[in-house]
Amino acid sequence: MSCRTNQVKLNLSPNRSQFFKEKSVTLSCEDEDRSAGWTLRGNTTRGTRTQCGDGWGRPSGSSCIMTYMVPQDSGVYWCESMEAAASQSINLTVSGGSVILQSPVLPVMEGDPLTLSCQSNPASRLPAAFYKDGSLIRTEPGGHMTILHVSRSDEGLYRCNISSHGESPSSWISVTVLLSLMSCRTNQVKLNLSPNRSQFFKEKSVSLSCEDEDRSAGWTLRRNTTRRTRTQCGDGWGRPSGSSCNISVLRQWDSGVYWCESMEAAASQSINLTVSGGSVILQSPVLPVMEGDPLTLSCQSKQDSHLPAAFYKDGSLIRTEPGGNMTILHVSRSDEGLYRCNISSHGESPSSWISVTESDPAAVYSAVKGREDVTYGQMVFKDGGGRSKSRDRDPAAVYSAVRTEETSYGQIVIRPNRSREFPLEPQVIYSSLK
Repeated sequence: MSCRTNQVKLNLSPNRSQFFKEKSVTLSCEDEDRSAGWTLRGNTTRGTRTQCGDGWGRPSGSSCIMTYMVPQDSGVYWCESMEAAASQSINLTVSGGSVILQSPVLPVMEGDPLTLSCQSNPASRLPAAFYKDGSLIRTEPGGHMTILHVSRSDEGLYRCNISSHGESPSSWISVTVLLSLMSCRTNQVKLNLSPNRSQFFKEKSVSLSCEDEDRSAGWTLRRNTTRRTRTQCGDGWGRPSGSSCNISVLRQWDSGVYWCESMEAAASQSINLTVSGGSVILQSPVLPVMEGDPLTLSCQSKQDSHLPAAFYKDGSLIRTEPGGNMTILHVSRSDEGLYRCNISSHGESPSSWISVTESDPAAVYSAVKGREDVTYGQMVFKDGGGRSKSRDRDPAAVYSAVRTEETSYGQIVIRPNRSREFPLEPQVIYSSLK
């Protein structure tokens, strides 16, 4: 059995993670078989899952040109096909400050050279201090620091400082390894929540758990928020308990993207949590809903329950329910979208994306560590005469460099005549701005 890859890469020109405001960048989706239909999407503080041309950027085929960036363009970007396959995601930071760190946004190959440049606005070649994971590395008189042969120990969170000008935002630099062999070993983990919802009032609690099919240990809960990126449970948030994490008092800054990660850098699907300081939330499932299953949305007020509520999908009113609950008896793909609700005199909830997934008779998923981060491949087996639809697995809005170990991993799932949830890309996030 061979595991064929189905790879799309998101490339940037110039290849860097930080930009001064009013600069330009081109993002392009490059598919190995040159198939069309890839769309650039982004999650920023202005909107979630918006596509190029929808208030930002100018689409040109499978590329997107952003000619005049502003700090609100900071966020997570990825390529997505009509079949919901997705590329790796990347994080862009647009700074209104006077110093940025020029570093590659895509992973660097182990053994290759890496040059970091501390840039001021206006440009100058001033001495700059470079930091990794909060510790000073060294000061370079010309503002450039080069690592001749990158190793795994060089992976980390970098920033720089120019005296009298200021400090740059931080950027994660990933180091990856090219492997000649590919493993198709089953390695499946699922991130579950209790309660299973995407929005919470502040000061409420939630429990997140990593559930592995073979019950192997070693899974860690990580998150990206607007404050910090790739922090693990217990590092200033949550209380770890085995492969679970309990957050007993949620705050608004706990809003963000959460996922499970192993020591071998395998990752679960990621989910988005929103903690609201307002008076209304929408209770909706954070995990994908199986096509044909029932779906109930509940509009909750802090003060009262069972109040009349108006429900919206993709900005349009669906209907008003007198009891504040709306049920779709049999969910279809057309029900997938961005939902919110409103209770008169109380306010409006944040928005949450609801994913609908369908059953697949049998699928083989594989993941390969390569020069450009992780690619995802799949083979689909047709059971009987039924037609199967392919779906790529993607942690999407997870920080673009979360897989960091010298390993390859894959998943094999063969389940004739059984339905299965496909962990889709997280649709609504508070992007990991730095």
